Amino acid sequence: MSIESAKDFCDKIEKDDALRAKLEAATKEDRPQIIKDAGFDFTKEEVKQVVTSSTELSADDLANVTGGTLVQWAGVGVTAAASAF
Repeated sequence: MSIESAKDFCDKIEKDDALRAKLEAATKEDRPQIIKDAGFDFTKEEVKQVVTSSTELSADDLANVTGGTLVQWAGVGVTAAASAF
């Protein structure tokens, strides 16, 4: 298990609509196997650490929020992964 795998997963889920949709549609019990089958190996704590470290807002993010738009950072997919464990 590794932080690096969790980071790779977060990068992948941000770009891979099919994997994200598969995780969204899956049950909580099925998500760990989907993640493993996709080649990732991390713990719940590791993915939470990655998500937490990635959620600090930059000046550009703050500008987007205050301008009325918010680009979601693969929130559903990462949340699905975090809740899978």
